[in-house]
Formats: sequence, structure tokens, C-alpha cells
Amino acid sequence: MFENKYDCAKIISLLSKNEAGVAKLYQNYAKIFPESANFWKKISNDELIHANKLSSLIPEAKKFLIEFNEQKVPSTWITESIDFLKSEIEKANKGKVNLKKALKTALDIEKSVIEKDYFGAFLTQSKKALKIISEISKDTDNHAESIEIKLAGLSSTKI
Repeated sequence: MFENKYDCAKIISLLSKNEAGVAKLYQNYAKIFPESANFWKKISNDELIHANKLSSLIPEAKKFLIEFNEQKVPSTWITESIDFLKSEIEKANKGKVNLKKALKTALDIEKSVIEKDYFGAFLTQSKKALKIISEISKDTDNHAESIEIKLAGLSSTKI
């Protein structure tokens, strides 16, 4: 799959950076929307955990215990996501977002990870990696569902 053991480690590092970017965006939303701060803090914390867990896989990638199918999920998708997150964080910092827009953006982020199957591109027999990948995938599904519920509740209260 890769030219050397550092290629997969770089991909995992990018994925970790992406998760940390999502966490930062959600932390900003928690500050901007105090009425839903607990919601944003909870999923932001999950994203930070994901980033740390992914980083913990880098040594295994360097030992060739993990591979990543870049044909399935090109690294450019991940770098584009990171750039998008930077842009959204800047918008949030400038106050250019309302709660409905924040929820829609968050839903788009979570669904993008699901639809592009970022974590399905990992190839490994490592029990540690398989467990982490499974946990992150499950959390991502749960985040999308909880955001959809929050968005539906918001929409039903607006006339």
C-alpha cells in the first residue's frame, strides 16, 4: 500500500488533526451557544478522545501493523476537511453562525466521515486498532444521530 512505514503514520496523524479540528469547532460552538453548551462540550470531548486514540496508533503504523487504503480515502479528502474546519472555526469566531447553521455544519461534518467511510479504509489485524476504529465509528454515528435530533427539536420550536 505505502512506500514506507511513515506514509500510514502521516495519514493517521492527519485524521487525528481532523478530529482535533472538529473538537475545536464544537468547543467554539459551546462558547457561542451557552443554552446548548453541554451538548457541544460532550461531543467536543469525544472528538478530542478520538484524536488522542488515533495518535496512539502511529507507532503501530510505523511497525506496519496498520495500513490505510488511500485509494478508498485519499489524503486530500482529509486535508480538505481540515481546511474546511479552519474556515468554519474562523466564521464561528467572527460570530457569523447561528445555532441552526452550527448544527447543520456539525451534521455535515459527521455525515461526511460516515459517507466517505474514513475508518473503513484501515486494514489491520491489530486488536487495539480494530477496537479504536470501531469505537470512533460508533461515536460518529451517535454524534450524527444526536445532532439530527437537536436540529429537529430546534426546527419544531421555530414557527
